[in-house]
Amino acid sequence: MATSGLEDSTDRPSLDRVPSAPSRPTLFNAGRPLLRRLDSSAGGLFKPPTLTHLKGRWHVTHSTLPIWKDKKNVTITYTILPDKKDEDGGVESHKLEDVIEYQEHGKSKVCTVKGVDTISAGDNTSAWNWRGKGIIKIASSHWEILGWATDGPHERQWMVTYFAKTYFTPAGMDIYSRHPDGVSEKLFDEIRQALTEIDAPHLAELAGKLYQVGRDGDREF
Repeated sequence: MATSGLEDSTDRPSLDRVPSAPSRPTLFNAGRPLLRRLDSSAGGLFKPPTLTHLKGRWHVTHSTLPIWKDKKNVTITYTILPDKKDEDGGVESHKLEDVIEYQEHGKSKVCTVKGVDTISAGDNTSAWNWRGKGIIKIASSHWEILGWATDGPHERQWMVTYFAKTYFTPAGMDIYSRHPDGVSEKLFDEIRQALTEIDAPHLAELAGKLYQVGRDGDREF
């Protein structure tokens, strides 16, 4: 596995609450994060990632989802959308523009998938509902941030995300990194170990299926 050679945070991923297996997706819609990253700047107390932390480009370096097995150089870019007023004069839930870009193996064309993410419950910025734009507007999914690094240099930031099962895709997880080389092998092993040690067999099973998403020099970042 390629490594970035970047120094890792000494904090290991940690867990707070775990929802039931994917056969009961309503718990995910309640906006309950699974794996939580302790933020040393908050005295070890959990706090969801800020919108500022989420925005920008992330490299999808590891996944369990079948869709990325024949893809390479996969990135997701989040842009904070302006708040809008609802019919009652209140502010609508925060939204993110979600742009996925990738190449198919053996091809140089960059493909793009656009969507919008909406916070699924209250102000919990670790649980989101995605809906496609344009001809894929019918497609939707729910995803949550399982763990993340909130401190250190920008290129050391990472996230682990969980995607609930849909009609078109199985439940799965991704690892994102600001750096195209991804997290170091040491940190990857710690993340995977943390997922296997919690009382959530479906997450442990997924963690064992994580594979490295293809990457080469065919895209400039």
